[in-house]
Amino acid sequence: MSLSPLPEPTIADVYDARRRISGYVHRTPLRRVPILCDMFKADVWVKFENMQLLGAFKVRGGINLVSRTTPEERALGFVTASSGNHGQSIAYAAQQFGAKCTVFVPVGANPAKVASMRSMGADVVEHGPIFDDARIYSEIFAREESMRYIHAANEPYLVTGVATYSLEIHEDLDDIITSWSLSAQVVELAARASCRVTSLRKPKSSAFSPTPPRRSISLGKRWKARPSMPRCKPQPKALPQAPLTTIRWGCSANISATSSSYQKKTSEEPL
Repeated sequence: MSLSPLPEPTIADVYDARRRISGYVHRTPLRRVPILCDMFKADVWVKFENMQLLGAFKVRGGINLVSRTTPEERALGFVTASSGNHGQSIAYAAQQFGAKCTVFVPVGANPAKVASMRSMGADVVEHGPIFDDARIYSEIFAREESMRYIHAANEPYLVTGVATYSLEIHEDLDDIITSWSLSAQVVELAARASCRVTSLRKPKSSAFSPTPPRRSISLGKRWKARPSMPRCKPQPKALPQAPLTTIRWGCSANISATSSSYQKKTSEEPL
């Protein structure tokens, strides 16, 4: 299945999404975390999306998308592929709007999330050893059954629904620096004229590097935070400050760094 270009989301779309999902999701807390402030030498706040319904931010996108579908589409049902959280979000949204849902997952997918999807009425089909195998088969299934296929990423209403968490961050904090996600950039480029947006690129090596997080950030690399990382010893050499706005924490929370002195900058290579 070929993908059509993703229409450019706007901040108006994000506000509209918040109105649509407000009765189904929570406004999650945003808290300052001292140990992370010390680690990054910045004012670091955590958006606890692990306290969101289903324990992840993706439910925001699922509700926003399914709420906009037609009665005919809901009658036919939805098909998607997922390794976990996206599937849960579509299963929950389909349940709320009285639609059937089929989720294709790779063999061996997280059993707790598979059980969660089934508990919400979704048919869960395990297919293939990797996500792409499940995705390709789900597209074929959707065509054969004339069901509404929901791509895990190339859906404007998923993007604007998920972006509502970033909107909440901007309403609670000033002077936020950087992000790499598309949904966050929609908000950051529109909601705050003084916001600086930076894209962090993944290192070429897939192996985990013990390089301290501030060094990884200064090199323009995406650093996957882990609960054990605060034990890393900083390098003795002074490192340039590179504040980080949004990185994915192990508990599905989001981390935001704030500063009072910077220039607006957009990423040349957004992820």
